[in-house]
Amino acid sequence: MLRLVFCAAVALHSSVALSESNHMTSNSGDNSFDWNIYSHLEGYLNDIHSTQGKDDYFILGESTFFLSGNFGDELSILYEGTYQPKRYRDDVLKSERWQIRYALPKNHYLIVGKNHTPVTHWNDSFHHGRLFYPSISRPLSLDKFVPLHDSAVRVGARSLGEHGFFYDLSLGSGHRYENKFFSNGVLSETVSVGLQSEIGNVVRLGWHRNAAHRVGHGITTTPLEFHSNHHLMGGMVAHDHPEVLDVLTVIAMSVRLELGRVELLTEAAVSDGSRDTENNRALYQYLGYRLTDNIVPYAVIDWLKLERGLGLRAGVESRSGVGVKIMLTDSADLKLESLRHRDGTKNNTPAAVEFRMQLSVSLK
Repeated sequence: MLRLVFCAAVALHSSVALSESNHMTSNSGDNSFDWNIYSHLEGYLNDIHSTQGKDDYFILGESTFFLSGNFGDELSILYEGTYQPKRYRDDVLKSERWQIRYALPKNHYLIVGKNHTPVTHWNDSFHHGRLFYPSISRPLSLDKFVPLHDSAVRVGARSLGEHGFFYDLSLGSGHRYENKFFSNGVLSETVSVGLQSEIGNVVRLGWHRNAAHRVGHGITTTPLEFHSNHHLMGGMVAHDHPEVLDVLTVIAMSVRLELGRVELLTEAAVSDGSRDTENNRALYQYLGYRLTDNIVPYAVIDWLKLERGLGLRAGVESRSGVGVKIMLTDSADLKLESLRHRDGTKNNTPAAVEFRMQLSVSLK
């Protein structure tokens, strides 16, 4: 039976370029504040079941408030909070990001607060607003084993040398304690290095180590589950067993290229646990062609393989298909996709063909 599902969300975000959302600087010595509002409407036809995990025909997504401010040339702040009704997640209000940034000499900076882990290009560059996403959904790895947030002290630099070398070094509270700033000391480390050209071509390597709590063998309340706050989300289940400390290590590579009219984004990641966990692997591949300035047809492959351990239910999940992104105006776009979605991390879930739509709008 075909089902039509609509998802609505509102996101507020800074008007600075997304690739610089963690690296804001002021162009003058004056104090300034900024905010922006983004919204998106999503819908899809599914020939088997609702992939949203609920039987609703209409689903309200999260709303996000974003505020940024500059105090002179060196000091800036950023806050991002979200709201979603109790029906869809346990925490109605969440602080997604809050950070203080201080500009250091020679393109260096210091960031203190809760931020997106810079282990991948996607997680370090995009926010909750969908207007700038190349495809409708973010990579599957970000929902499963690549940590989204961390409360941390982060030192980095951009645009070093003629090839645009950049790096980030971060010491954090660990994903399990992302809302408790160093309440249990330093439990995570992140190293990210790469090159970025003037036109935005990026090559990035990332390494992240996170001390993660797990309960039992293969079924657990893991750090990544706390981001979703669902009892069943991303192939993870919560049970009341004694907690055992485990360590998750993630290695990732990102490549973003614009070659004439061709656009390419590759996100690859593997993870390993310190105990009995086998490698988890993921690959996201986007390839687009700018037919005109406003129309970009594309193909996308998103593949994830999970092994037991760290609370991840073993199996393969994949999404693959074609789509088109149409820029309606400078502040609105429409994405249409036809995908084959298979989720082997859930019991008795057959492959399904999905026809998806996403209308994204900047309200400011």
